[in-house]
Amino acid sequence: LVFTLFQKEPGKWLTFSGLACLSLLMVFLFFIGLLGMRLKIVASVTPFIALGICAVMYYRKNNNTESSS
Repeated sequence: LVFTLFQKEPGKWLTFSGLACLSLLMVFLFFIGLLGMRLKIVASVTPFIALGICAVMYYRKNNNTESSS
């Protein structure tokens, strides 16, 4: 993800692979927080998961509009 930050037009593959690797770690932390009833851990991981879902939806929406044009 840091590499894609400095690119003019970041590649979708690079962005998704970086997001997938970080998401795996964050999902594990989320479930650890749920199992241990640690609301601070759950609250700190939730924004990353939400933004990751928004990023995937954004890329899919833009991909659909480009292919229909």
